Amino acid sequence: MVAKGGAVHVDGLRELRRFLKQLPGDVEKDGLKKIHDKVAEPVEDMAKQIAPRQSGDLAASIRRAKGSATRAVVRAGNSSVPYAGVQEWGWPNRRVVFGKTTSAPAPIAEHAYLRRALEARREKVLNIYTDELDRFIGYLMAKYNLH
Repeated sequence: MVAKGGAVHVDGLRELRRFLKQLPGDVEKDGLKKIHDKVAEPVEDMAKQIAPRQSGDLAASIRRAKGSATRAVVRAGNSSVPYAGVQEWGWPNRRVVFGKTTSAPAPIAEHAYLRRALEARREKVLNIYTDELDRFIGYLMAKYNLH
């Protein structure tokens, strides 16, 4: 596994998915989706704890994306919380404040709550991923009599 910026890249995952597609049924979808859902949980929990708070709407909008066979995703924001990205990444040269153009920018500092949550939980995420993937591969080997 390789860490890149705000992500963790798993070496060999593409090859594993290709192999799983050869097995009958939806083994790939079901198994890897469950693993990715479990992996995202500690990041989601931490992001909710450290998200900036005024009303609490931002923290309440943080959620795991539905499981995917390719990745674990934690999202923030929705139509009633459109500022989630601005809180994560900041807005260094903002010139429109409450619908009025200002002569000087009124910057918004980045809070990086999602990236900090991943960094704080990185070790736990890697351990969960490794354990769950080992368990899943063991299950497949036993079920399909693979060696």
